[in-house]
Amino acid sequence: MQKPRRTTVHQLLDVLLLLAGISAPIGLLLVNSAAYVMSHLSEFRLSIGIAAVLSSLALSGLTAHTVLGRVAAYAPRLYARFHLLMAGAAVVAVVAWSLFGGWGAYVSLGDAKKLPNLYVTLTALWLLALPFIMNLISRRLRLASEARDRAAHEADRVPTPPP
Repeated sequence: MQKPRRTTVHQLLDVLLLLAGISAPIGLLLVNSAAYVMSHLSEFRLSIGIAAVLSSLALSGLTAHTVLGRVAAYAPRLYARFHLLMAGAAVVAVVAWSLFGGWGAYVSLGDAKKLPNLYVTLTALWLLALPFIMNLISRRLRLASEARDRAAHEADRVPTPPP
């Protein structure tokens, strides 16, 4: 006898039931972990600040690498001439941004009784801002490069009239 085929609706229902089933246990684990961290915030403060620095270095560093690659594609002569200066500026900017964000995370978590507070939120937004801004610049460079390539390709395809 042939097994009946499961429809997409049944598969979606299975996923929703699974998500509903695991949400409470995961929520309990998260709340318990958060309560533990809050009751031992002074011990966790330094590690959270270090984690903020490392997270920002990874996210901003990857984004800076992407932007430099796009600059190399968009303006190859400019990049070839100033690549060391651009890479050095990117390293300094990413490291300074990340250290300032880590310091902000450390300072803003100084008193558990004053949480949540605006400084924690601003620090998180600070750490996310640079990668998003750099990503926006990178996307614009990519679109400009693609438009330039399309225009050059179209110019090559224009037929020349016979003599």
